[in-house]
Amino acid sequence: MTIGKIDLTCGRIKEVLNSVEMLKNQGETAVLSVEGPFTIISSLIDPMVFYKGIRNNKEAIERILKAIEDNIVDYILEGIKRGAKIISYGDPVGALDIVGPKVYKDYSGKTTYNILKRVGPYLQDVIIHLCGKTSTAFESIGFS
Repeated sequence: MTIGKIDLTCGRIKEVLNSVEMLKNQGETAVLSVEGPFTIISSLIDPMVFYKGIRNNKEAIERILKAIEDNIVDYILEGIKRGAKIISYGDPVGALDIVGPKVYKDYSGKTTYNILKRVGPYLQDVIIHLCGKTSTAFESIGFS
């Protein structure tokens, strides 16, 4: 399975980004909602297939997660460029209490951490909102 670069210039993503820009131009505070990799993956394939892949084909899963991570970062950065002032980030399917400490530390939490680190330098006037579960999980796993 190969995941390519997301096209931010067509489809629903284009409309969301255009809406962010439109709201900004109208003087509103635009919020961009962003889903994390496990939530995205669970909407694309059967989660059981994915979890089996974690055990049986780690390299492929890591490539998939890296591609999704890259695309999420691109989406967030484009949202910021278009005027989003709040990024609401969540990955409920990848939550610690759902995937367990090992998968969280090695995959879902790690990918979320990477995403946040990569967009960090671009957040001068932008707020990242993380759900309380993510913040607590980061602290308990040692990502804070």
